[in-house]
Amino acid sequence: MYKGNQEFLEDIFRRYFEKIYTYCRRLLKGHPADLAEDCTQITFLHAGKQAAKLKSHPNIEGWLYRTSRNQVNSAFRKQYTKRKYEIILHGNLAERLTAVSYDLDEAFLATVDIESLVEYVLSQLDPREHQLYTDYFQRQLTITQLASKYHLSQTAVTSRIYRLKKKIKAIVYENIGT
Repeated sequence: MYKGNQEFLEDIFRRYFEKIYTYCRRLLKGHPADLAEDCTQITFLHAGKQAAKLKSHPNIEGWLYRTSRNQVNSAFRKQYTKRKYEIILHGNLAERLTAVSYDLDEAFLATVDIESLVEYVLSQLDPREHQLYTDYFQRQLTITQLASKYHLSQTAVTSRIYRLKKKIKAIVYENIGT
């Protein structure tokens, strides 16, 4: 059996990650690809939180599929809520608003120095986060490659990427809002 929760999580991640990711992609066909990745990551984060109970579960794979299905349903609910408040535009009104949107983008870019913002965001990351940012976002290493490079499990790498994305968003929102 498993010595600890970490070993257990690494094993289920290695055995089921591709299956769960493919399942989420199939359920989310026609939606952005990163949505399937997010649903898969959240599924394995839930597995990490429930590792002690999950080790004795009679159908781990079934639990993962059910949890990922719940994440997909949650994503659909969020999409529905988002679309519920969107306005459907007809004719040249959409074109005129697109032009206004372009003007707003230009105004935003004129008031925000993107290079300074990127520099600021990167300066707020600790050295480990900065290295992960470089490897994942710039060098585009896969989860498997990152796990090997950092001598971590794929689950740990996925969790770190999730937390890094969340931290970067918070820094950007905080910086733009001020």
